Formats: sequence, structure tokens, C-alpha cells
Amino acid sequence: MNGELVLVDNIIDENLEFDLGCNDLDFSLSIFVSDKKTLEKQLKNKKAFNRCMNFYREIRDLSEGLITDEEKEISYIEENFDNLLDSVEFIRLSFEVTDNLDFIKKNPILLSKKIVLEYFFDITDYNELQQVMNTYKKYINNIYVRLDGNSNYVSLIDCYKTMNYIKEQSENIKKLELSPMENIMYVYDLVRSRVYQYEDKDDSLGKSRDLSEVVFGDKIVCLGYANIFHALLFDLGIDNKVVTLVDKNNETRGHARNVVYVKDPKYNIDGVYYFDPTWNSKRKNENNEYLNRYNFFAKTKSYIENDNSHLEDRICSTYSTNMLNTVERIIKDEKYY
Repeated sequence: MNGELVLVDNIIDENLEFDLGCNDLDFSLSIFVSDKKTLEKQLKNKKAFNRCMNFYREIRDLSEGLITDEEKEISYIEENFDNLLDSVEFIRLSFEVTDNLDFIKKNPILLSKKIVLEYFFDITDYNELQQVMNTYKKYINNIYVRLDGNSNYVSLIDCYKTMNYIKEQSENIKKLELSPMENIMYVYDLVRSRVYQYEDKDDSLGKSRDLSEVVFGDKIVCLGYANIFHALLFDLGIDNKVVTLVDKNNETRGHARNVVYVKDPKYNIDGVYYFDPTWNSKRKNENNEYLNRYNFFAKTKSYIENDNSHLEDRICSTYSTNMLNTVERIIKDEKYY
């Protein structure tokens, strides 16, 4: 198993010195640390860990009980507690009062791992990222953060490279002085020039989906297309979201596309439209024929749903062309549910 430790400096009960968290990793264990209860001491404090896990089980039993994954996590940590750091890739600092930089200086043991700070950047937070890089320049190779478009943590350096790539692309587009709809079309063509390609068998799923992976790699699937399209439009000041869809007949299968608010006086456009660069992307061994395919460009929700009725929109499920009238009727009838 591969997990993370989440270090906290505030708890409301001694039974919460150790607690399970949520993460896409194999496990996430929260640990309370203080001047007296240092990280080194807590990593040896199995007695407190066992007490907290027993309390955790009791609380869960009052509701639906432990789920299988939770039981596996607890059992694994119990068996490997004496060498817990060997099972950890990340140590996340989630402090309310403690200064991150000071804590890192006082705990050099952290430098053997990837240190995650509680920053969640979007693609336009370029200046803020540079400030963080300057603050942690001594430890820059160890610091990881979150970046919109990535499911996994990303290093400060890769975060900077990703932002810089998107910034350069959008600056080049701005020089063309296009209208909003023309900007969207330009970005659409740019993104769909990539050929759909799954990650290799031993790669993580993020290899073909995470923004920081797909902009520099050769693997890309639907979520990868959607993440690049989103990032470039967002940096150009065009509101949009990545929309995830689930196959009604098979919940393990899904798809991703974008929904965009388009306001362009030049073409008298003012509305919300769906764009699917994946389904209009360049095919293997194809030249430029894909540039003539726009059958999933700027489509209404009803159009795109009728064309793909097996996919269910989980992000914008209530959006429709008559949404305003529907909301007005709900308010009038006081049926706020």
C-alpha cells in the first residue's frame, strides 16, 4: 500500500490524535503533533493509535459500521506501524497555527518524503505560485501542491511549468485579437490536434488525464482533452467547466467534456454550450481532415444528450434551456425541494 500522513495541530478530543482521512491513495492517516507530541514521538505512539482506532470503530458502529476499505487501512497501519514512514509517499501539513516553514526546518525527517502544502491553485494563480516558490526555495524539490486539472499532487516545479505553458499559449492567442467565439474555436482546434492515446499498462491513470501530465506527454484521453481545453479558456477569461458523465448502463465507464458560457457580441451569441474536443479529435494516421469536423462544437444540452443518450451528466444535470422558467415556477409554487 502507498499512503500519506496528514499532520494537524488542533484536535477537540484525545481520541482524535490519529484518524483516518480520505484520499485517492491507499490510505490517509491524520496525526496530531505539538511541541510535546512531536512527529518522531507520535510515530512510535502505537498505544494512542490503537485507542483512537478503537474509538473510530465505535463511532462507525453507531452508523453503518466500517466499510471494507477502512478495515483494510486500519489493519495495514496496525501491522506496519513500526515502519510507517516506509509506506508513505506524502506528508501533508494541514496546520491551523503552526508555521509550515518553521516546522520543516525543525523536522528534517520530512525531507525524506514529498511534503504537501495546503495550496489549491487554479491556472491563473501565477503570481501566488511564484511567491510560494520563493518562500520555500530551499526545499523546492520536496514541496507539492494541488493544481486544478490534476487529480494527483504536483510538485511546485511541475506546477510552475504547467502554468507557464498555459500562460504562453494564451498570450499567443491574445495577440491574434480574436472575438470570444473565435478564441474558443482556436483553442478547440489546438486541443483536438492531439491523437487519443491511453496510458501504458503500468502508468497511473493521471498520465493521460492530469493537466500537468498531458500538456507535456503523449498520452491523452477524454479528461485530458477537457482539462487542457478548460485551462486555456479559463486563462483567456472564458467561463467554463469540465463536465463528467457516467454511462447509465455501466457506472464504471464515463466520459468528460466541457460546458462553456459564450458571450460574443460580434456573432450575437449569449448562451451556454457544450464542447467535446475528444470526439472531434485527430485520428491516428490522419492528416488535417479532423479540422472539418465540428459536430460536437457549441451544442446545446438537449442536442448532445439526444445524440448520446446512454451518458448521464452528473455535474450540470439540472441545467436546461428552460431552466429560468423552471426556477421561476418552483419559487412561485414554493416547492423549494
